[in-house]
Amino acid sequence: MYTKNTPFPSFVIVLLAFLCATSLPAQECTHPDFATLKSFYTATQGDTWVDNSGWLSDCEPCNWFGVNCDENERVTSLILRGNALIGAMPADLGNLDQLVILNLSYNKIGGELPASLFSAPALRDINLTGNMISGTLPLTVGEQPLLKNLRLSYNLLEGDLPGSLASFLDLEILTLNDNRFTGAIPDGLGDLPQLFALDLSQNDFAGCFPLDLSAFCGQERMRFSGNPKLSWSGDFTAFCVNGLDENQTGAPCDDGLPTTSGDVIGPDCGCGGTLDPLNLTSEEEGEMSIDLGEQSETQAQRTLPGFNTPGRTLSISENTQLTRVYPNPVAGSEITVQLPAGVVAAELRLLSVTGQTVIQAAATGNRTSLALPELEAGIYLVETVTEQGRSVARIMVN
Repeated sequence: MYTKNTPFPSFVIVLLAFLCATSLPAQECTHPDFATLKSFYTATQGDTWVDNSGWLSDCEPCNWFGVNCDENERVTSLILRGNALIGAMPADLGNLDQLVILNLSYNKIGGELPASLFSAPALRDINLTGNMISGTLPLTVGEQPLLKNLRLSYNLLEGDLPGSLASFLDLEILTLNDNRFTGAIPDGLGDLPQLFALDLSQNDFAGCFPLDLSAFCGQERMRFSGNPKLSWSGDFTAFCVNGLDENQTGAPCDDGLPTTSGDVIGPDCGCGGTLDPLNLTSEEEGEMSIDLGEQSETQAQRTLPGFNTPGRTLSISENTQLTRVYPNPVAGSEITVQLPAGVVAAELRLLSVTGQTVIQAAATGNRTSLALPELEAGIYLVETVTEQGRSVARIMVN
């Protein structure tokens, strides 16, 4: 039994101090950034961070590891690079209204990007490289007009890039490489006056390079490789050399389908090719065809990217014959276009690889012969347009 003159053991004093430090009631802290930082600490399992020195031990965030403040003791930067953060960023992170720099790179942060992050009025630099962030870029991304650097590489982000990215007039660095983005590269990025580093490589972007990107030709830190459905499969140098006209039709690409060959960018900026019989299985070889009618949805289908009419899919089914162009390579002064069985009405065009029309004619039946003018050796495209859709076949003139 202890009397009032009996001192407490030292370990009791230490324990009481620890409990006081780690169980600080949030309501006792009036710092305007305390609640948001506490929410962030909890959401990212702060107790397991490599270094969480000072966090929640008092009401002064400016003394915590990774936190910097301005002269008014408002949080201006949160830098916790490679600190074993796990979990998702809380939705209220954007409440740090004086935050200028956010660097949470190389952690294990998952979940989606908080929409509020792109509404934080002072934010200039976001670096979330090397995490596991998923979902799409929030539509609020265009609401942060002062952003200079946006680095989201090596995550699991997907979907289309919002065109509002082109509203960041002060943007200097945009790195979105090694994600799962799809769709077309939005127009306007090439008009950003301060942008000197743009990395969209190793995604699944498709279609033509926006012509405004020609403003970056000759700059070293512009990367688009690893996007096989782009013109020249994302080779930016090839675009700068060959693609500065208004039409990239005929540029090589790769639609990712093993059963097609000669993949090129079509007039609609989609990537597609012609069916390669050498790559078909024995079951596919005999009867595979393009289904232009209202066939059963139970039939096996393969889409032909890039040559589809909006709202309708051209698909390979088992009922009709493929559109064929022969001979290929061209021999003589005539080619024959054979439409799918039952199709007799179509508009036909022979295009140069640069998209110039060489011949335009209407099909005269299921099989139509086209007389050829004298052609230079090279690659040409035969475009077939019916009410049901459009397809493009590549031919070679030797």
